[in-house]
Amino acid sequence: MAKDKVRRKALTTKQSQNSQEPKNVANTEIVVSEADKIAAKLSAAKSTKASLKQPRRSRQKNKKTDHQTQEMHQMLIDGLKRSLEQNKEIFKAIHETKIHIYSGCIGPLCYEVIKAH
Repeated sequence: MAKDKVRRKALTTKQSQNSQEPKNVANTEIVVSEADKIAAKLSAAKSTKASLKQPRRSRQKNKKTDHQTQEMHQMLIDGLKRSLEQNKEIFKAIHETKIHIYSGCIGPLCYEVIKAH
């Protein structure tokens, strides 16, 4: 009788192990698939973040380029200002000459030069 009990107990333990095995395998597969999903999401997030984040050298290069661009723009603006100032003086001289011509207040030499042309 003791042998039967031991045999039954061994069979029941073996059967229970066999019956639990698919559950454990299924549970393990679910856990693994969930872990894979989470790992995939983290990997995607990291790769997105890495692609958006610029390396330090690239940021320094951009700052240097921005600084050079600002200097170039400032030089262009300064050149335009000088040009406008020169043009302003030229236009002012032309305007004064026209006023003198129309009012008859020009010197004899200027009058002869204008008359010759």
